[in-house]
Amino acid sequence: MARKKADPDRLELRYIPLSQARRWDENPKRHDLDALVRSIETHGFGDPAKYDSTLGALVYGNGRTEALERMRQAGKQPPRGIGVTGDGDWAVPVIFGVDAASHAAAVAFAIDHNNLTLLGGDLDLESMLSIWDEELLRNLLADTPDAGELLASLGEVDVAAMLRKLESGGPPPEEEELEEPDEETEPVLRAGDLVTMGEHRLLVGDSTDPGSVERVLAGAEPLLMIFDPPFDVPYSAWSVPESVRVLMVWGRGEERIRWEPQLLESGWGVSEIVFSGGVQGWPAPWFPCTVHNAVHFWRRDGWRIAKQTGFDPAVIRACGCEATVGDRPKSVQAHTGGVLTGYEGMSWGKPVLAMEIAVSFVQATAGVYDPLAGSGSSLIAADRHGRRWLGMENQPKWADLVVRRYLRQGNEKTSTLEREGARSPLILDEESGRLANTEQAT
Repeated sequence: MARKKADPDRLELRYIPLSQARRWDENPKRHDLDALVRSIETHGFGDPAKYDSTLGALVYGNGRTEALERMRQAGKQPPRGIGVTGDGDWAVPVIFGVDAASHAAAVAFAIDHNNLTLLGGDLDLESMLSIWDEELLRNLLADTPDAGELLASLGEVDVAAMLRKLESGGPPPEEEELEEPDEETEPVLRAGDLVTMGEHRLLVGDSTDPGSVERVLAGAEPLLMIFDPPFDVPYSAWSVPESVRVLMVWGRGEERIRWEPQLLESGWGVSEIVFSGGVQGWPAPWFPCTVHNAVHFWRRDGWRIAKQTGFDPAVIRACGCEATVGDRPKSVQAHTGGVLTGYEGMSWGKPVLAMEIAVSFVQATAGVYDPLAGSGSSLIAADRHGRRWLGMENQPKWADLVVRRYLRQGNEKTSTLEREGARSPLILDEESGRLANTEQAT
């Protein structure tokens, strides 16, 4: 009788010779073969492998079939669930059908099949990576770049963090030491300059001016605004873009007390108080301090939290911050050495880790608006975690520093200056390490 043609959209279990169960040569999964052999001897072989014709090999079950081969070569008897062919080979159950739509999809499924069994344990990214041979995984994802986008077990930010970890072979970047701008050196940037850094934008100008805000946003609709006005300046001098749904506010001074009732009246509500204490060194009664007195996260429309502004624990896992149950941020005190007075020359400079916690309050690809960019820590955090950054800084010497910090993040980073209708690249001078404006070109 002729065999009925298999339905590609249905699974079919077949017994095939073990020698024909082609294992995936590029499989980056680590295996404890001794433990697999013990498990099969104890429980039998009850977990079939699966063949994917798109991959041309087993998409999962590679370790189990390798354990079977070790048992057979050792002269052991076939375990329960394993048959014997007419020529004495072992017959192993393999699942066929429902093949991946592409090679990238097959690779993503192979990774997901292992990762998804770990997610219920609330493991961090480092723990999940421990089941993989990192060099093989790095090479596999480099050869199949589309696979990362298809992963169900890792979010977009997790994938970015995983790739950074695989490339660097180490933990998240440590906080950099920033130098004080040279007061005797004329800054490269000046008022009115617009700098494009990848998808990010920095305008040197007054962020209380509606025209300047409109210029830097250029139609973009950021979801998060990071807001830390100078002392003794009314908070109401700045406007909050209509698109913003999460507002990170440093709470200190009487001006903040005068301003916050206006937020409540317009439908905002406090969602989180993450940091507290004081740079003066005195303790606060609830949480340890990082920078300034308190940081409030406000959400528009009170307590209604839209999906696109839901908390993103992947950022917390990637940046290495301590967290409470459920990856909620707890404190960065342990990661910044306690109370932080700021970078030399800028008493209110902020650690990147604090800004990483800030960007975790919106999902990946969301826009982040910082009208008082200062030393640029929010830019570095946004760039690390896949958020688009839009910022303003009215002091050219600090705007220079923002661009320098961005360019130091990697050789692939570039920046372009727009000034009076002309565009020219901004680079780091190799000798001085300072910002340099190359010959302008239209």
